Amino acid sequence: MSLRNIREILLDIILPAQCVVCGRDLANGEQDICLHCMAAFPRVTLRSITENEIHRRLMTKDTEIEHAGALMLYNRESTYARLIHTAKYSGRPALCRRLGNMLANSLITSGFFDSIDLIVPVPMPMFKKLRRGYNQSAEIAHGISDISHIPVADDCLRSRRHSTQTHKNSAGRLENTRHAYFMTHTADWKGVRHILLVDDVITTGATMLACAHHLHQGIPDVKVSVAAVALTTLN
Repeated sequence: MSLRNIREILLDIILPAQCVVCGRDLANGEQDICLHCMAAFPRVTLRSITENEIHRRLMTKDTEIEHAGALMLYNRESTYARLIHTAKYSGRPALCRRLGNMLANSLITSGFFDSIDLIVPVPMPMFKKLRRGYNQSAEIAHGISDISHIPVADDCLRSRRHSTQTHKNSAGRLENTRHAYFMTHTADWKGVRHILLVDDVITTGATMLACAHHLHQGIPDVKVSVAAVALTTLN
């Protein structure tokens, strides 16, 4: 257990737990999100796991995506955006993991995980990870693994240092991520036929596409599916 996880547990003991979304004190049995906010949770409704809005964002002649899923619609003006912001920037790796649990539970009855061999989180540059203390995508991936029992490979993909995606348009995001990722020791993945790529948020899809491209390049004939906690609303 990491120091950050211990810190979260101690804070829960010392301070009354509050809903991440609205700030109300949580009642017994509630965790992270109160029942009031859970009832209005902005869940993503996808017509299919094989052809949906996420596939359209990731459509390219070079990279094919199998299954695609997400838990919630993300709008920066919504109070539910606090879930993502708190998970990423407030030292809450356990919250990331629980969001991964929720994501997995929302997809598992559709057969989403049936043929997947390995879960691979979108990587984070080393110095950024050291500063933050954890990679939120890796924590989400482990939360999915808790439910699906599919193993996680934290070191399959690595990230080079690159500028933030925030405030970049679609073309800028794609160019920024084109050479940002690379695969390690590809010989170890010869038996893997279907990989689930996991991130916290899908915006334009540039990050997912860049990572999926490297997975396809490094592992011949591999299938790549994608899942994220949040899917942004595009205007």
